[in-house]
Amino acid sequence: MTHTYNQMHYIVYLSSSVHKLTEEQLQEILVKSRENNQKKGITGLLIYMDGSIIQILEGEKEKVMPLYKTIGQDPRHRGIIRLKEGDLEERLFPDWSMGYHSISPDEARELTGFKSTGDVDFYNFLGEKEQHPALTVFRAFVKNNRI
Repeated sequence: MTHTYNQMHYIVYLSSSVHKLTEEQLQEILVKSRENNQKKGITGLLIYMDGSIIQILEGEKEKVMPLYKTIGQDPRHRGIIRLKEGDLEERLFPDWSMGYHSISPDEARELTGFKSTGDVDFYNFLGEKEQHPALTVFRAFVKNNRI
């Protein structure tokens, strides 16, 4: 069996923060995550809503899996549930070192690697990729939390 190097992979997980995070704490996490993700070639999206976190991570499987394990050991999370996982032919978020929803536009402009998701129509912004299973999970979260 031939090993395929550079296989694109994704994981979608849901978790709860141990304590409700302030905007400042979230920004601190995002700045560090974006820097680390950019170095590792990992992209994705994080949505935070009143202590609930849903995130998709995508990149080479050899990079995504250790990151997910690290996140699982982060004491700021609890109840981490892997919702979806699989291989990708191409990235869903190729330009987002870590997209994030609900940060103010002025603050967002100050963060390296930030792509505004505030005006994104989560139901249609990916065109032909819109039926991807990972996005089905995100759409349900967005709809149920009225984001």
